[in-house]
Amino acid sequence: MNTVWPEVSLGDICELKYGKSLPESSRSGSGFGVFGSNGEVGRHETSLTDGTTIVVGRKGSFGEVTYSAEPCWPIDTTYFVDTTTTGADLRWLYYRMKALPLKGLNRAAAIPGLNRDDAYAQRLLLPPIEEQRRIAAVLDAADALRAKRRQALAKLDTLTQAIFID
Repeated sequence: MNTVWPEVSLGDICELKYGKSLPESSRSGSGFGVFGSNGEVGRHETSLTDGTTIVVGRKGSFGEVTYSAEPCWPIDTTYFVDTTTTGADLRWLYYRMKALPLKGLNRAAAIPGLNRDDAYAQRLLLPPIEEQRRIAAVLDAADALRAKRRQALAKLDTLTQAIFID
């Protein structure tokens, strides 16, 4: 098995599309997630994307990376990647983009922002698609364990408070 993966730039493997404006007053409040630079900010009856989407903060909380397993509406303060803009496994690419130093790429003086060309220049190793899927599955399992641990700690805190009050 050859484990030498080619080094590529982020721009070689995906296109960062611009999100589209959707003022809060225009959102329906139900349906698909509306994503801003720092995650979900509302709901709307229609989506801008057709499926799984990676949303990257472009202004404000620039460099933040969020994952939506379903179609969504990334607003104009974001970039997004979906199946139309990459051949990589989107879950793997999400984890890989989170590990890139995107938050340190600000060039703007007044309003923090992520320049697309700076993001495209980031270098990474590109495993074959099956290895991408395997890596994503391992990282998903680790995330699930972390979530269970947080839940257990929250229950333990509640129990400790109840015992103290009792």
